[in-house]
Amino acid sequence: MKLSLGVLLIEYISNKYSINRRKCYQILVLIVTFMIYCVSHLARRPLSVVKAQLHKDNCTKHISDDGHRHPDSWYEEHPYWCDWSPFDNNNAEVLLGWLDTSFLISYAVCMFVAGYVAERLNLRLFLTACLLLCGVFSIMAGLPYSLNIHYLWYFIIIQVFTGIVQTGPWPAVVTAVSNWYHNEKKGLLFGVWGFHTTLGNILGALVADPNYVELPVINFKDSANDEENDRNDDKNTAISFIGALKIPGVIEYSICLFFSKLVTYTFMFWLPLYISNSIKVSPSESAYLSISFDIGGTFGAILAGYLADITNASAITCNVFFILTIPSLLAYYEWGPLSMVSHQCLQFIAGFFVNGPYNLITTAVSADLAIRVKSKTALATVSAIIDGMGSIGAAVGPAMAGYVEGYGWRNVFYMLNSLTASKCVYRGTCGHNSWGFPIPCVVKDVEPKQLTDKKIENQLKLLVPDLFDVKDPVVCCSDEGAAALINDQLKKAEPFIKGCPSCYVNFVRVMVHMSCNPNHRQFVEVAESEPSTDEPTKDMVKSLNYYLTPRFANTVFDSCVNVHMPGGMAMDVLCTAKKSSTVCSARYFFDTMGTSPPSPFHINFIFDGVNKSGITPNDAPLFKCSEAPKPFSNRTCSFLDCPTKPPKNTYPPPETQWLVWEIDGIWVCVAFIYYISLIVIFGISFINFYNHLRKVSDRLRFNNETQKTTKLKIFSKISQSLHNSGLKFDEFIGKGFKSYGTICCQKPYVFVLPVLGVIIAIGLSIGMLTHFVAMTDPVDLWSAPGSRARLEKEFFDKHFNPYYRINQVIIRPKNGTTVLHMDLSDPTNITTIRYGPAFDKLFLLKVLQLEQNIMNITVKVGKKTVDITQLCFAPMNNGICALQTPLGWFQSKIENVNRIIDNKNYLDHMTKCMSNNYLQKDTDFDLSCAGNFGGPMLSNVVLVDYDGTDYTTARGVSLSLLLNNYEDSLYRSQALDWEKEYLDLLHNYDDPDLHIVYYSERSLEDELDRQSKSSLITIVISYAVMFVYISISLGRFTTIKRLFIDSKIVLGLCGVVIVLLSVTASIGLLSFCGVKSTLIIVEVIPFLVLAVGVDNIFILVQSFQRQKFAKEVPMTERIGTVMQSIAPSILLATIAESSCFFFGALTPMPAVRVFALNAGLALFMAFILQMIVFIPLLVLDTHRQLDNRYELFCCFKQSKNTNEDNYDKIGFLYRFFERIYAPFLMKTYTRVSVLIVFISWLFTSIAVISRIDVGLSQTLSVPSDSYVLPYFESQINDLRVGPPLYFVVKSNYDYAQKQPLFCSGSGCANNSLMTIMDGASKYPNQSYISDMGVTNWVQDYMSWASNDKCCHLFKDNQSQFCDSKTFDHNKTKCTPCNLTMYDQNIDIVNKNMYYDKYLKFFLNDIPNADCPVGGGPRYSSALKLDYSNKNDIPVKASYFNTYHTVLRTSHDFISALRTSRALAESLTDAINAENKNNETHVEVFPYSIFHVFFEQYLDSWRDTVINLVITSSVIFVVTFIFLGFDLISSLIIIVTIECIVINLMGLMFWWNVSLNAISLVNLVMSVGISVEFCSHITRAYVKSEGLTRVERAQDSLARIGSSVLSGITFTKFWGIIVLGFASSKIFQIFYFRMYLGIVLIGALHGLVFLPVILSLIGSNR
Repeated sequence: MKLSLGVLLIEYISNKYSINRRKCYQILVLIVTFMIYCVSHLARRPLSVVKAQLHKDNCTKHISDDGHRHPDSWYEEHPYWCDWSPFDNNNAEVLLGWLDTSFLISYAVCMFVAGYVAERLNLRLFLTACLLLCGVFSIMAGLPYSLNIHYLWYFIIIQVFTGIVQTGPWPAVVTAVSNWYHNEKKGLLFGVWGFHTTLGNILGALVADPNYVELPVINFKDSANDEENDRNDDKNTAISFIGALKIPGVIEYSICLFFSKLVTYTFMFWLPLYISNSIKVSPSESAYLSISFDIGGTFGAILAGYLADITNASAITCNVFFILTIPSLLAYYEWGPLSMVSHQCLQFIAGFFVNGPYNLITTAVSADLAIRVKSKTALATVSAIIDGMGSIGAAVGPAMAGYVEGYGWRNVFYMLNSLTASKCVYRGTCGHNSWGFPIPCVVKDVEPKQLTDKKIENQLKLLVPDLFDVKDPVVCCSDEGAAALINDQLKKAEPFIKGCPSCYVNFVRVMVHMSCNPNHRQFVEVAESEPSTDEPTKDMVKSLNYYLTPRFANTVFDSCVNVHMPGGMAMDVLCTAKKSSTVCSARYFFDTMGTSPPSPFHINFIFDGVNKSGITPNDAPLFKCSEAPKPFSNRTCSFLDCPTKPPKNTYPPPETQWLVWEIDGIWVCVAFIYYISLIVIFGISFINFYNHLRKVSDRLRFNNETQKTTKLKIFSKISQSLHNSGLKFDEFIGKGFKSYGTICCQKPYVFVLPVLGVIIAIGLSIGMLTHFVAMTDPVDLWSAPGSRARLEKEFFDKHFNPYYRINQVIIRPKNGTTVLHMDLSDPTNITTIRYGPAFDKLFLLKVLQLEQNIMNITVKVGKKTVDITQLCFAPMNNGICALQTPLGWFQSKIENVNRIIDNKNYLDHMTKCMSNNYLQKDTDFDLSCAGNFGGPMLSNVVLVDYDGTDYTTARGVSLSLLLNNYEDSLYRSQALDWEKEYLDLLHNYDDPDLHIVYYSERSLEDELDRQSKSSLITIVISYAVMFVYISISLGRFTTIKRLFIDSKIVLGLCGVVIVLLSVTASIGLLSFCGVKSTLIIVEVIPFLVLAVGVDNIFILVQSFQRQKFAKEVPMTERIGTVMQSIAPSILLATIAESSCFFFGALTPMPAVRVFALNAGLALFMAFILQMIVFIPLLVLDTHRQLDNRYELFCCFKQSKNTNEDNYDKIGFLYRFFERIYAPFLMKTYTRVSVLIVFISWLFTSIAVISRIDVGLSQTLSVPSDSYVLPYFESQINDLRVGPPLYFVVKSNYDYAQKQPLFCSGSGCANNSLMTIMDGASKYPNQSYISDMGVTNWVQDYMSWASNDKCCHLFKDNQSQFCDSKTFDHNKTKCTPCNLTMYDQNIDIVNKNMYYDKYLKFFLNDIPNADCPVGGGPRYSSALKLDYSNKNDIPVKASYFNTYHTVLRTSHDFISALRTSRALAESLTDAINAENKNNETHVEVFPYSIFHVFFEQYLDSWRDTVINLVITSSVIFVVTFIFLGFDLISSLIIIVTIECIVINLMGLMFWWNVSLNAISLVNLVMSVGISVEFCSHITRAYVKSEGLTRVERAQDSLARIGSSVLSGITFTKFWGIIVLGFASSKIFQIFYFRMYLGIVLIGALHGLVFLPVILSLIGSNR
């Protein structure tokens, strides 16, 4: 046989140095086999280490992949983000157990085969092949990390094959060593040699990585290198498998090794993960720390082998070690986590006793058993059988651990050991607390007993089956104690948490394990006791220490933290131990649970750092909220109570700004177009300038001929036909007005026409006196009758009555000092709490005095005295008003505020009430937190201006009183009278220490009325200023002597009167037609019509004055000529403006529609009266002036006749325009500059238009000195709750069949109302929904019907309902309803419950401590019932109530409306998704008191665009007709008007004018007024005789520009200036600013921009 190099080396050394060759070979075999098996075990170890990396205990402790720490909410939504798929779920422990099982089963099964095969093959080749395959599969096990493999089957297959190839090394190396030490004692030898397992485990832990490392292997000779042994071995035949089993002791030791290896391998695979979880270290650190177990095992193996050698008693040695294993494991579990030292020491001891017998059996014992047979090749088979049986245990142990670990590590250790004997700490009944709950007796070493009440036992079996899964189970609670626990104590929590079965069961298990667990002395100890009140010889429990594992405590809390209850969260009631500024946690939750009462005695829950000797914290099995708590229920908690993923947003996403290169996208686009425009302008200018330098031939002739030729080519005969038709139409209109002017100069028409016009106007104006009806209701003004919000409001008011009348007072102390208070709630940790100024006692007492003054207000209505109790909202049917006040926590009694009990005062009581608004009794203060009306005082309503959710920082308080808002006129008048007295009281209330702001339902209406009266004075002054200006400007003054001859005072006055008559006539005519009017008509239209009408007067008078007539020209010819030239232009402007307003009346908004109708008709009436009345008056006044008669005294005249040619008829302004301004403007560089400036202005305005705010702040609707303004400011800044929001279900919705869409408990739909609302409330900045919860009558009805404390009938007459009040006073009269409420699979009310009497009973029941879900106060008006049809569900309509967040701006109100509608549509879709063909479509709509006012703003931009497009289109048509069908001129007017409107909107942005109904009216009006600035100049351009565009533009500007400036611009300007001094913010912002903008922007465009455009692209003659 050819020897290997290693053997040759040994031969050489032994020969040269005379060393015993056998010893050398024995040492070599020991070393080589040691290294081989060490490497083999190293390959197994890494997977057990990296388990903690594949599935971490808590991903929230790790930094995410992007290197940043996310918010806690992100980790809640992604709890397994850091785990390796597929081990990134809550079943990861089970999956990891499958991997271990796959390896160990394949290892165990193949081990039997491996020994059999090894006996029959060359050991060297067999072992070499096995080691190579181990390396291959170790590499493949590490590939998932590099190749990103996440398939579970891959991991399992690799583990199976790894187990197969790992079976080879062990029987081979044991056989090799045993052959070389055939006759020696092997116990100590194998004990030392067996360190290879420990070393392999240690190295595997140190090099653990997803890519496993395999050490190189070496070859060796499997037996002594002599030919004799080889020949003998070759001659021997291998023993059979059955033969090996027949060897005495093989089966016994195999079974023994089964259990030994079960424990050992359970530790090997799960110890690192247990360390990582128990002392919270990283996976790599846990691997290092687990080495102590292996080191202990090494020393245990050596000692066990040594003892076996010296005693020759291997079996006894193993038994001793096994017995000592039990206490070592218990000690390690109990005291190991206390410190690092105890952890390492106890782990070493456990490893010492666990691994000692395991190593002894697998090596020395196997070799000894094999020696007992003649065959020398039995060793591999025997060792394989024993180790294979042990490997089966190794496979079972980790798999069981993977399952049991889900119920706590304690159970893993209990799986390996037996428990000590059961003893009780307390039992029986020794007294009762103040709530009547039994208090148990303190006992010592009392055995638990069986329950005799099988009904109670069956109830407990459903809730805590693990206590009753044995035959004849015993418990530590008595029948009475268990009954009180189940039927009384835990019943208190049912209304809040039973809708979530897992939470309820976990909550119950906390208390049941404490009282009934037969082993509760392991985790419960009596902290304090006191003499029994019932049994003098015994002590009863006063306080208890209850030890829990953190896992147990957190699981209970996590399963309940999101559970909803009626009107809020369950934690609002179950977590009152927390401070108001903190968030509920497991600590606060258990502190609340342990408070007495409701607990029979005080319970100290301890789960942080438990290290007490003899205590094993309770770690009983619990359920996650996503798990069904079988057998109690097969249902999981609803999506609402157990959000497993973030809810889908059903509301519009927040608006995002369009950015280009991080710049507003609109700005980028506008800038691009602007620069293109500049390039075009400069290009054209350069070309024109270049052509000018070349002095092109006759430009005039070229232009005319070319344009005529081009025109003929382009427009052909159609254009020429239109032009001719236009000329004829214009000629016809001109002749008509000339004829009419001639008639006006003749008698008797000059006298008859004015009288006739005045008579007609006065006759129409009578309608104002007889038929005028003003719309004062804001709803009628700003909401279209057919609009969605209006219809929804009418539906709500009809079915549920209008929303209450709100009366509120917000009070602050003026000193603003904080209040210090000693918190004595925890005697071991006394702290000082700083309270806000609102908690000052003197301040609260003064608030109480004011509150009492308000509640004592009475009013005399006729002979009847009315007090507040006859008007207010009293939900508890006790006649006491539901006043929300912080003094309600003291029942509004001064003696309760002054109460002090055990050093606890009013602040301690307020703190408890702030933590739990529904607290029925503060036992420390012996007071309820309910108001004197019986309902809760809501902290976020009665306290104002606090930081975040910390109520203790409040700086003010609020008194909120709701009055019923019935439509009855008598009741309404009584409410108005009471509110007047209420306001008078607060107007005159003077306290130097209080700062008070207040509001009443009638406040806004009163202040609007006051504002209208104050605005009237401003309007009158504005009109007077305009009249003075008209009177002065119409005249021509040359000398003092002719002052009252040339003046036009009477004519100006008549012009103003004509305008006012047109206004009254239009209002009267519409009143006759049944059209209602608004106050805005009285305030705005006279100003509008006066501004436009005076313009016409100015143009008429000045045109007449500027005409140069010869003396002999008769008056008829003069007036006729003026009328022919200027009247068509006035008619054009009038028709354009009136048509613009008439088409604007198409808008559905009543206020805008009525305004537009009145404005359009008034403008047209003004034109008619000016033609009928003013023209004859102008003729008469001209005769007076020519006759030198005085203005006001026409009977007198100047004796000397002054020649009329001696004074300047055209005036200074006309000469300025003609000689200076017009020529300057028409210069080329001036026109280019004008274009650049106006285009820049236009594009700047376009860029900011989208940023105009939409809406109308309520602070602008009242005078600047109003008492309501400070209230509005406080409402915005101080209040923390927004307006109520109702979701109304219309139609006959079948709640019986589809109630899961409205409930929130188990079995309810994931897209139910409660789920949608809860999801929305988690994002209040986007949804505008507060977190106050939803008052849901469906859910409360379910809770009420299922609670036997709620539904009762009279025993004598079970058709009569026994309400909670009667039941409280006399329980013997009533009997429970005993309703079978629930279906089997879903937690909903039986459908029949919606058709019978019980629903009505629920709506009449009043809440109390036992039944807090009585529906009377909340839902008596929330349902519209109709029992007329017995086969039809009686609920015809209902609503579900929540609240908005505080809405501070118009944007908030608009967004809140939009969001609420999106939520309602989502619910509507969900309801109708499964409708059958014959089912009615059910609609859900949102309703809030502000919806009807803010709906208009949802489409403000659309309405604005539509109105502007309509009015612009009308103006285009009118101007096209009246300008002789001149398309280009009409387009130029429209373009100029649009530029005016766009720049006006730009001004709105820069001057903080929002877009609303008022500004929309002003924009429409701006279109009409802009016609005044454009039409006259454009018509003059068209009629000009100039040869070129420039000449015609200059001529039109010179002739008509001065009239536009003085007659149109200045007449409006002086009146508008007065508006700037108005006290009303609305007048200052929407009238002064916008009117001033209209006038200035219109004048600039009409006098600067328009002439330039006409000179460039105007039409040709």
